[in-house]
Amino acid sequence: MARKFDREKAERAIAALRGGMTIAACAEREDVSPSTIVRWRGRLKEESQQRAAFIPAVLGDELKRSATGFVVEVGQVRVRVEPEFDAGELKRLLEVLESAGC
Repeated sequence: MARKFDREKAERAIAALRGGMTIAACAEREDVSPSTIVRWRGRLKEESQQRAAFIPAVLGDELKRSATGFVVEVGQVRVRVEPEFDAGELKRLLEVLESAGC
């Protein structure tokens, strides 16, 4: 019989993978098969991407237009923003990069 999806357990497992634990060790710790860990990782990634695609953009005073443009860094990713940028698109891009762990 299939087990019900346990979000807390899945998130804990994926956090362990990001910390360097192997799929096999993680599966053993969570008492599930390695394929379950892989499925959880895919499901959480897909849900994260879907949420990012529909995030309402709210632009505050912290993001203002510049005559020369500017560069935004998120982790190791650099985004050059031109003077006539679309603030909503930029905000969504940055949220996607952040959720992807960049």
